[in-house]
Amino acid sequence: VLTCIMQPIQRMPTMPLAPISRTWRSQQVLRKWQVNGLLNGNGPGSVVSSALSLPSAAFIASIASIAVPKSVQRQSNKSDGFQLREIFKDVDFPEEFGGRQRIEYALWLAWRRMGNPKPPAKEVKECFAFFNACSKQLGRRQILVDAAGGHGGIALVFRAFRKVERAVVVDLYEPQSFENLRAAWLPDESPEVVQFRAGDISETGWLASFLEKEEVDASQVMVVACHACSLLSDELIRECVECKVEFAIMPCCQGEESRKGMMMLNTAKNLNIPHGTLIDIARLGVIEASPGYKATMKRIDENITPQNRILIGLRE
Repeated sequence: VLTCIMQPIQRMPTMPLAPISRTWRSQQVLRKWQVNGLLNGNGPGSVVSSALSLPSAAFIASIASIAVPKSVQRQSNKSDGFQLREIFKDVDFPEEFGGRQRIEYALWLAWRRMGNPKPPAKEVKECFAFFNACSKQLGRRQILVDAAGGHGGIALVFRAFRKVERAVVVDLYEPQSFENLRAAWLPDESPEVVQFRAGDISETGWLASFLEKEEVDASQVMVVACHACSLLSDELIRECVECKVEFAIMPCCQGEESRKGMMMLNTAKNLNIPHGTLIDIARLGVIEASPGYKATMKRIDENITPQNRILIGLRE
């Protein structure tokens, strides 16, 4: 087919291509041909090298109109959508920043400008690091549950990046910093999009009750938790597995005062490894052994927090 198309073109009067290549679309076509070996005179596609002197700009334009990479089109569309959001107003972004970098930049700027009380910089860094480490694996969902979420930073980041339609922060009490941070990071959205609900996530069955109340399928929900202390991480893992919900948990304060706890502590000493590391590896095994689950571990920068291991449980 390519030969049938190019033979008539080779017999037509030629014209320089340089004026045509000034357009962005034509440049993209040429680059794509070069990458595919179509302009180097070698390989089965070298016949296209005759197109270096085409008779008509319309021919190039017609090809270029369908040759713009879809990824570039999606990125452009996303950037345009981002610019319409309130948080982007009066923000001068570095020219080299793409859509994802612009969101994080704008959120940091909004955090600096917001009033007190507000989360400390360390916890904001944890929110971004947590999101960057596991958001790709978790994908997009209808609802996110930020367990023991406090100020709700993780829930707000996931919503700011449009990874969830809405989010619920569950904790024993609502800190004032939650309202302040939500107003700063999602100024143009209804409070219902990210809301706080007082609740005890250490109670057995709380997640099942949540799913029933929301009337949502477990596949459309993800649970996240940053610094779920001690046994709370184990309880969250059990709740998620029983409800068949995917999750990402970053534990802290590992250990328990029991025979099992002493066994783990002595084992860590004998192996000369950190106690918390051993416990999180054991938890990873529990997730992997759970029917229908596959486990993985991610880490964030230890300079942000030494409790930097994220345990991820995904449905197979």
